[in-house]
Amino acid sequence: MRTALTTLALAAIATTSLAAEPATYRCERLLQAWTNAADIGRDGAVAGTYRPDHDTWHAAVWRGRRAEMLPNPTGMESGTAVAFAINRQGDLAGSLTYLGHELPFVWIQGVPTALPQLTDAFGANGRANDLNARGQAVGFSTNALGVEHAVAWKNGQAIDLGALAGVHGPHKTASRAHAINASGTIVGRSDAPLNTWHAVQWTGGRSSLVDLGASAYGAYSEALAVNRDGVVVGFSSLGEWTSPYRPIGWIDGIAFDLQAPAGAAEARATDINDAGTVVGSIDSQDKGALVWPHYGDVPIDLNTRLDADGCRDAAGHSYRLTHGIAINERGQILAGSFVLYDHFEAFRLTPR
Repeated sequence: MRTALTTLALAAIATTSLAAEPATYRCERLLQAWTNAADIGRDGAVAGTYRPDHDTWHAAVWRGRRAEMLPNPTGMESGTAVAFAINRQGDLAGSLTYLGHELPFVWIQGVPTALPQLTDAFGANGRANDLNARGQAVGFSTNALGVEHAVAWKNGQAIDLGALAGVHGPHKTASRAHAINASGTIVGRSDAPLNTWHAVQWTGGRSSLVDLGASAYGAYSEALAVNRDGVVVGFSSLGEWTSPYRPIGWIDGIAFDLQAPAGAAEARATDINDAGTVVGSIDSQDKGALVWPHYGDVPIDLNTRLDADGCRDAAGHSYRLTHGIAINERGQILAGSFVLYDHFEAFRLTPR
């Protein structure tokens, strides 16, 4: 497996790392009742899920501070719609759960469109996790054997991306695609031998499936994002169990270490933009949102990079950012804060 941290990878990081002073951010709280913010688009629009007045969940976009609720499909008005990603045109990828089944959907210019699945069998589930500027979406769908497989949707067709051999062979091994870049490189995870799961990458369809392996640290890994240059980020376990885990990346299929915060028991990288800036989170007890100004740099607590106003609501209450969720090409960051009873507050950070 190509998992060793090599001299070549270290050299590449050293020569491309940015030496500029880390940005300071202006923080804007997104107004909501109940919400789950998931992605930030090129123009700063935020995609997520909005539940007004404790009613039905809807896919939503925050262009300013207030949510614009998108419609559920006709006949499925009571379904639970979730948006996971937004592309540069403002189209969304996500899913709608109706009558107990999760179905893959995209919202093109605000109009919900169902995506085909790998099988028409009753009970099939699916989800679109990401889409690029070319309208290509990726996620997962149940195959004819009842197993969730990574899928790419292109030209209205569902393409089974396959899985690693796993314990029961590739057709009975589960996989999921999490992200796709502008050129069509796809990353995600697949069940693997020895009842583990590994980060995987596709660069040209099912036949190009590459096992990115675990890492020098542990047996499990997962790829969550990929940028224009094919730099992949995610996390790896530390040992033979799924946790604790640490942030990690891959260049040309070779794993490299994303430095973890000092003293953090668990951390992960969740997104990377084309400039190589990475965001993520400390997931252990002392939660905190993180930014790596470049993937070769030491991570920084985003709470220390806010301007003098910090992240506050209209009453002046101050919030601690606990999760770095996504980053766009302008360097704007979508961050979150979990407060009492797991209520989630979302914030858009704009570099000054």
